[in-house]
Amino acid sequence: MTKQSNSFDRNGVIIECDPVEAVAIYDQFENSHVCHVKQIVRSKYPTRRYGNKLSSGLFEEDEGNYTEFESTRHTLVKVPNNLNSGNEEDLAQVQSQLDKFPGTIQRIVSHNLEDILTEGDDWALREGVFTRDQLEERFETRDTEGNRYSSGKLRVSVNDGVVDETLPKEYSRRVYQNQFVEDVDHRTGAIGTQQTEDVDAEIENKLTS
Repeated sequence: MTKQSNSFDRNGVIIECDPVEAVAIYDQFENSHVCHVKQIVRSKYPTRRYGNKLSSGLFEEDEGNYTEFESTRHTLVKVPNNLNSGNEEDLAQVQSQLDKFPGTIQRIVSHNLEDILTEGDDWALREGVFTRDQLEERFETRDTEGNRYSSGKLRVSVNDGVVDETLPKEYSRRVYQNQFVEDVDHRTGAIGTQQTEDVDAEIENKLTS
């Protein structure tokens, strides 16, 4: 039986998520066997909106009149160490397990590194396995050319004057969830940058190289 895409409405934007797909198993990735999984996500923006968050629309939205953007998300999930790279039956076993759940590759974005760290990351930081600078470098949001999203300056008015204020760093992570869940955005204030999912293509290149 073919699994159907899941979808939800986020303030008039339709988000559709295809089933999660197993791509490849990697042996001994940071002492564990992991599987590279991916998911196609489509965002459909209405071409014309008759209402907004403050007022109702007098007319219904034009059905099917959307501008669509598609991206592919990638992440790694741990699998038993008896599942091995290059074994198609093992990969099929991972896919069979994925098919049991309405899974999501969830995107988490924040200006605070702690918001996207796991218990394992916290332990590694305490034990000196990684430094904070190394984790910041690993999770800082970048575009496909390696440029930081938070590298710019913001012109703001303070006491009738204009000053330059450095944008805060932005960190992001994609994680697998067994349930169909929405993304989490911890960024606050007007200086939050707009993250693009073009970085996913860069992640795929690193995983498959």
